Amino acid sequence: MASATLACPGGVATGWLAAAVHGHPWAPAAYPIELAVGRKRVRREGIVARRYEIPEDQVESILDADGAPLRVASAEWALFDLARYSPRAEALIALDGASRMGPGHDIRRSLPTLLSRHPGLRGRRIALERCALVEPMAESPMETRLRLFLLDLGLTGFRVQYRTPGLPYRLDFAFPDRKIAVEYDGAGHRDAVQHGRDVRRWNRLRAAGWTIIIVTATLFYHRPRELAALLRDALG
Repeated sequence: MASATLACPGGVATGWLAAAVHGHPWAPAAYPIELAVGRKRVRREGIVARRYEIPEDQVESILDADGAPLRVASAEWALFDLARYSPRAEALIALDGASRMGPGHDIRRSLPTLLSRHPGLRGRRIALERCALVEPMAESPMETRLRLFLLDLGLTGFRVQYRTPGLPYRLDFAFPDRKIAVEYDGAGHRDAVQHGRDVRRWNRLRAAGWTIIIVTATLFYHRPRELAALLRDALG
C-alpha cells in the first residue's frame, strides 16, 4: 500500500484496500488498489484512480510497517465506494460483511447517515439501494451470493440463519412455513469429520420433516440453470 500511495502523492486509499485495513473479514484474495486522487489523471498499472476528493473528515492517517504515514478512507467511506462502484454481488458481500468489522457496526444506519452529511455525491442512489439489501446475518461471501440468487429468482420470504425449533441447528436459508431449507456446502465441509456431522444433521432435519436443498460451488457456478430449476421445483 505504501508504494501505491507514494506513487500517487496525496492519494487516499479506498475500496477493498481501505476496508481490509479497517478489518473487513471478506476482502478478496486479490483486488485492485483504489485511490481517490482528486482531479489529476493517474495511470499506473494495478491502480484504480478515482478522480474525486474524499472529505477530510472521512480520511484517517495510519502508519505502515515502516512507520510511514498513509492516508486511508474511513470504513464507512470505503464501503460507500464499494457499494457504488462494485458489481452488485461484490458490493453486497462488502456491505453484508461490514457487521463483522467491529461491535455495533451497522452499515444499514451508518451509510445513510454518512450520505446525509455529504449530499449530492455521485452513486448515492445505487449505494442506498444496495444498502437496503444488506443482511448482517450472512456468514460468508457465498451465502450473500446464494441469497441474491434466491432473490433474483423471485424466491422471497426466507429466513437467514434460522434456528430450527426442537433441534440444535441453524439453517443458512429457511422457508419455515414449508419446512424447506437451502444450505451451502462449502470447502469447510469437505473434512471427513465435518462431513459426518453434516450428514447426521441433515438426516435429523429430514426426519423432522425438513426438505434440504444442498448447494455446492460447482452447482452454483457451473450449473446455475440446474440449480435454478431445482429451487423453483421445490419452492415455486
